[in-house]
Amino acid sequence: MQGPTPAFVTKLQRLPPEIVHQILGCLPLYKVLNLLAHRTPYVANCVLTHPQLKEVFQSLWGITQVLDCFVLFRDIRNFCRQPLNHIPVLTLHYSREARMNVPYSDLRDKLIDDMIDDIRDHLRLELHDIDLLRSSTDYPPPLDITFENHVNRWLWIKRAKERMNASKAAQWNKAADLLTSYPTLLKKTHDPSQGEPRRNTAHITNRFRGNAKRCLNDRRLVHPRNRPCVPGVDLIELVPYDRYLRLFLNTLPKHPPANDVDTLTSSFCNVNINLIEAFGTSSRNNGTTNQVQGESYNYPPNIASSLQTAMDGLFYVYTGSTELVIPRFRWTAAKGRWIAARGPGFDDGGKVEVPKFCIDLKPHRWSLPEEFHRCPVKKRKPFDEREYRWLEAFAKVVTWMQEEFGFEVLEEVDS
Repeated sequence: MQGPTPAFVTKLQRLPPEIVHQILGCLPLYKVLNLLAHRTPYVANCVLTHPQLKEVFQSLWGITQVLDCFVLFRDIRNFCRQPLNHIPVLTLHYSREARMNVPYSDLRDKLIDDMIDDIRDHLRLELHDIDLLRSSTDYPPPLDITFENHVNRWLWIKRAKERMNASKAAQWNKAADLLTSYPTLLKKTHDPSQGEPRRNTAHITNRFRGNAKRCLNDRRLVHPRNRPCVPGVDLIELVPYDRYLRLFLNTLPKHPPANDVDTLTSSFCNVNINLIEAFGTSSRNNGTTNQVQGESYNYPPNIASSLQTAMDGLFYVYTGSTELVIPRFRWTAAKGRWIAARGPGFDDGGKVEVPKFCIDLKPHRWSLPEEFHRCPVKKRKPFDEREYRWLEAFAKVVTWMQEEFGFEVLEEVDS
């Protein structure tokens, strides 16, 4: 939809045609087209009476034909923050070129052809770029030779890019909010530390919010394809410390829910059986059994709801595809002693297997279809929103458990 006529165009209409002709002659062609794009009859009449420009456009139909291509050409280049003078013919100054006896025959067709070629160059995307944009919408219309197709395909790309930018920026801000709310519980995914939490996480949250702003301002449609797999590309920005996973797995059997989420109790009773089947582990630590150890507990409604969400996503990462299955945690041999200050039931000096969040740095299998592969575009593609809901619910539940039941978090120390 065309907006209000700018003030300079309104004032231009108050000048006599002779003065307007002089002004038009001093402007490069793309600025003349910018004036014509406001669709004012007076400016169009001045162009058609200009000594040189009238030979380029020849008629109102010729102006309309050029303008249709120019408006799309300008919209694409403005969106991508690229200059309009990329095409040499658009930079012509007709007051100067007229003295050089430059011919104007077929110039209009050349102008249209050059703009169409530039438009098609922007609309022709590789598979990994289309997949990146498709994360926020459906497939685009296939590229063909019709101008209507060019318009429809550009509108799809533009809307998809804006939605993807907004979605990814919201996820960066969500990660910053979670780290601000739970600074001692969460860490960056690739941070290997499991000891004392970082004392200062403000610089991390600031970087996350800075990434969100950059996402909103991103206008790139073509991205270099990353050939090798990117380590941990399917995991979101944050992960809880492993000790909170152990707190969760040891608290719930001792205080099984008595709310409407009774199904959690039975599903949690089989947690070790499911892990053995999924990950091939043959043993479990002394603190987690497949039996409910305590009396039923009435969880507050908001905690019960978060508990349900935490259990729903406990075993596998939400990747957005059934073709890509990533376990959320697995049992591994402890590197040292597991200290239980009170209550959890661990053997102070025993060597045990313990649950740890999976930070899988191995490449994907070769048979994984490319559309399920986020490695070609690294982490530009938004993650499954359920991952952030799961992380928020898990952090909320374990924080409440620690405060309510008074269990101290189990820490791993070198023996």
